[in-house]
Amino acid sequence: MVDPKIYAENAQARAATDAPSEPQHHSTQAPNTASHNQPLDINIKKPFHRLHAKTWLHGRSERDVYKLLIDTYRLRVVEDHNLTGNVDVDSPYGGATADGGTSGFRRFLRMAQRIPGLLPEWWCPAKTTECIQMGCRTRGWNVEATITIRAIMMYYGDNSMPMQLRMLGEQIYGTGPGGQNGAGVMQLQLQIESRGCETGYLDSSPLFHPQNDV
Repeated sequence: MVDPKIYAENAQARAATDAPSEPQHHSTQAPNTASHNQPLDINIKKPFHRLHAKTWLHGRSERDVYKLLIDTYRLRVVEDHNLTGNVDVDSPYGGATADGGTSGFRRFLRMAQRIPGLLPEWWCPAKTTECIQMGCRTRGWNVEATITIRAIMMYYGDNSMPMQLRMLGEQIYGTGPGGQNGAGVMQLQLQIESRGCETGYLDSSPLFHPQNDV
């Protein structure tokens, strides 16, 4: 297996080709919500430690949790499609246009709810409905639209956010995109955070495609 540190050095160059289309996800205009000046209402410290403890979604506003779950789902759909060509029939890539792709997102949320403690303590059926409604109606977070790595980094202002979303997706699905195992990448990011260094964007997908080695 290729050392994941190799890919951190070339991450920015690969970011532009990580997804098949230009961002339709996060426009330069802020969503029509109460907070316009920052992407998240609450920023957390040591996010990979929080992910490792399965508390990454805790202590956030409801709006933040909804956004991050929607983005995690959409990124996973795109990356599974790019890595394997396989898509779920109830996802937008699988042609689920009649319901706007919400069937796949509903299934994703059900999987998340089965993991003890992953969702905040205030999560309940009503919050599931609100999250799905945000994914259907809110400009910028429609589960039917595409998403790119570049759009995620630009919107959140955090080069490590794509990897954070991937790690949350791995906890929910049981594997990383395309069946990868992100344990090595997680350990690397934990070490970086423990040293007090800034975490960065790390594209793990080439680890499973030796022909793309650099």
